[in-house]
Amino acid sequence: MIKNEDMTAYEVMARRFFYLLFTTYVAFIVIFAKQHNDIIANLMGVAMVGFFIAYQIIFSKKTFYLNSMLVLYFIFYLVCALSVTWSIDVDYSRYTVMRMTQLFINLVFLYNILKTFKIHEAVFTGLMIGTLFNALLAVGVISVDSPIYWARRFIGTTMISNTIGAMALFSLFGSIFILQNAKNYLWIFIHVVNILAAYYIIILTASRSSLVISSLVVFIFMVQLLLNKTTRVYLLLFAGLIFLLILSLVDLSLLYTKVSYAFYRLSGIFGTLDGQSADSSTTERFLFLKITVAVFLDNPLFGTGVNTTRVFLNGFYAHNNYIEILATTGLLGWLIYYSIFIHLIWKTFQVKEFWTRNYIFLFTLVLLLYDMAAVTFYIKLTLLIILLLHYMAEEKSK
Repeated sequence: MIKNEDMTAYEVMARRFFYLLFTTYVAFIVIFAKQHNDIIANLMGVAMVGFFIAYQIIFSKKTFYLNSMLVLYFIFYLVCALSVTWSIDVDYSRYTVMRMTQLFINLVFLYNILKTFKIHEAVFTGLMIGTLFNALLAVGVISVDSPIYWARRFIGTTMISNTIGAMALFSLFGSIFILQNAKNYLWIFIHVVNILAAYYIIILTASRSSLVISSLVVFIFMVQLLLNKTTRVYLLLFAGLIFLLILSLVDLSLLYTKVSYAFYRLSGIFGTLDGQSADSSTTERFLFLKITVAVFLDNPLFGTGVNTTRVFLNGFYAHNNYIEILATTGLLGWLIYYSIFIHLIWKTFQVKEFWTRNYIFLFTLVLLLYDMAAVTFYIKLTLLIILLLHYMAEEKSK
C-alpha cells in the first residue's frame, strides 16, 4: 500500500481521482447492468482509460504492466479467435470474440490503473455501492422504471437473477476483506450493513449457488469474529442496530416467502440426484449438461467453436463454465483457461500474511465453485475479480 506521505502532491491527487473513477466504474457495472443501460458503465470505463492515458503522457510515465493472468487469458482469447474457423456457427463465435477483444483491452488498462495507484479497495467499494443500491430497490426505498423481479426472483438492476446474486456474493466477500483492517467505526458499520444487504439480495434471487456459498462464507466469518475478543463487542452492537434497521425496512412475510422458495429450488438439486422429481429449472440444467458433455466427447480437442452451445441447446447455454469451455474450445481451451486459476493458487501460497493468503485462496475456491453454475469466461465483473485476486497475490507475495 502506497502511503500518501511517500507521494508528491500531484500523485496524491491523481490517486484519489482514480480511486473515485474506479469506484464509480465498478458501481456502474452493477447499477447499469441491464442491456439498454450497460453503455453507461462502458462509457465510464472509456473515460477512465482516457484519463489514465493522459496521466501517463503528462507525467511521462513509460511503464506498462502485464501479469500472468493477462498473458494466459490472451492465449485463451487466441484459441477462441481461431475457433471461429471451425465453428459450427460463425456468427455466434465471431460476436463472442469481438466481445472478448474489448474485454481484454479493458482488463489490461484496469490492471495498469490498479498497479500504478494501488487502489484495489476501490473495487470492493464500488461493489458495495452497487449492492446497497439494489438493497434499497428491494425494500422499496427507491424505484426504477424497469421490473426488478422476474419469475418470482429478484433481478434488481440486472437482467438475470443469477447475475445480481453473483455481484452480491462478490460484494459480500469484499466487505469481509475490508473489515479485517477497518478502524473507522462508521466504515465498519457500513460494511456490516453491506454484508447483510448482500445476503438479503442473494435470498431474494433464489440463486442456489450464491445462497450455498454465501451462507458458508458468512458462517465462517461470524465464527471468526466471535472468537476474536476485540471484535465480539462491536459485532453484537452492530448486529443489534442492524436487526432493528431490518425490522423497520424489510417485509418479513416477503422474506419468509423468498427464503422458502430459495430452499425449495435448492432441494430440487438433491431431488434430481436421488432420481426424484425436481423443479423444471433443475431438470433443464441437467439435460443441458448431458447434451453438452456428449458434444464435447464428439469434439474433445478443439470443440465446436466458442459460444456455440446455443446452437445445440436451442439458444440456451450450459450454465457450467467447465463444460461450456470443454464443448466449445475443447481440452486445449479448457487447460489454458483454468491454468489462470492454477497459477493464482500457486501465487497465493507465496503470500506471507495469513489472513490475506486464506482470503485469496477461499475467494478463488468460491469462483471455481461458482463456475459449476454459470458461464463466466467472458463476463466483465467476474474477470475483474480474478484479475484483482492475481494483483493482490502479487503485491502481498513480494
